[in-house]
Amino acid sequence: MKRIDWIDLFKIEVVILFLLFYQPIFSQDVVKQELPDQNLKTLDLKPVYESNGYYYWLDYWKLIGEIGLNLAQTDQWNWTDGGYKHFDAVLFSKVQLLYQKDKLSWESQWDAELGIMYSSELLPVWRKSTDKINFASKFGYKVANNIYVTGLMTFKSYHALGFRYPQQHPALPEPKRVSNFLAPAYTDISIGVDWKYKDWLSVYFSPAAGLVTSCYDSLLRADYGVPVEKRSITTVGPKVKINLNKELVKDLKLATVLELYTPYKDPIQKFGNFKVDWDLTLSYQFLKMLQFRVSTSLKYNEKVRFDEWENGMDQPRTRIRRVQFKEIIGVGIVYSLK
Repeated sequence: MKRIDWIDLFKIEVVILFLLFYQPIFSQDVVKQELPDQNLKTLDLKPVYESNGYYYWLDYWKLIGEIGLNLAQTDQWNWTDGGYKHFDAVLFSKVQLLYQKDKLSWESQWDAELGIMYSSELLPVWRKSTDKINFASKFGYKVANNIYVTGLMTFKSYHALGFRYPQQHPALPEPKRVSNFLAPAYTDISIGVDWKYKDWLSVYFSPAAGLVTSCYDSLLRADYGVPVEKRSITTVGPKVKINLNKELVKDLKLATVLELYTPYKDPIQKFGNFKVDWDLTLSYQFLKMLQFRVSTSLKYNEKVRFDEWENGMDQPRTRIRRVQFKEIIGVGIVYSLK
């Protein structure tokens, strides 16, 4: 037998390495034949996501809004122009839950504020500075471009007791209760037409909206146009609601809601004299969780009456209608939902 020396072993190793290194060249045609058809469609995972509920939540539902706390403090020493030392804290929340799929649209909005003021120079030292509960929900079906046939429900009231104080009205011998939870409360249900422009503007009109004005405190019913012997009164009339919520520039947002309503028939309010409810908020968010916020509220209700006194009189001379206006400016902490 022939003896194999190291030269032969070297030749054998070279041949083996050559074959291993150039194996792709020899097998290239085979690999190409085994590749799948490039025209085949990819696997559609949409039904899998839908069965798990994951696909629905991401594509059809949206939760947006903000929750925050605004703080303000005023201190004075030897201040001749008047005023009081006080500390004010306002907790607010404005949240929207939106649903949009095919021709169906559902929007629910919660807008609330509750403010507490402390002043050692006033009695009582703790007072409510602002209070608001606004809830609205509307469900619509698209019948034309940007036009929906919509059902709307709204509810408005307050969180806690509210008073008018002798410091504001010297003729009052003691604080007078003026509001409470469900005293008053405004609930309306209607069906109408909603026109939407993109996702930041909507205009709603209903020719017949049912408005229920309720007041569970019998001592306050006369102040809000509710008969003393009843807890509520119902009227029907046209309603207009305009809702705008837009980011003007980065981190600068404008949100406003205007509602107009007039009853066809009412013993106190004539047709054409509108109940006005207009809220506006301008906010600028900086440093991620800090926010400068300006909010205003303008209201007019022909049924709501205010006492007017003459000098030296202990009893009100007459009860008059007035435009109500409120403004809040503050800086605070806010958490945004996106």
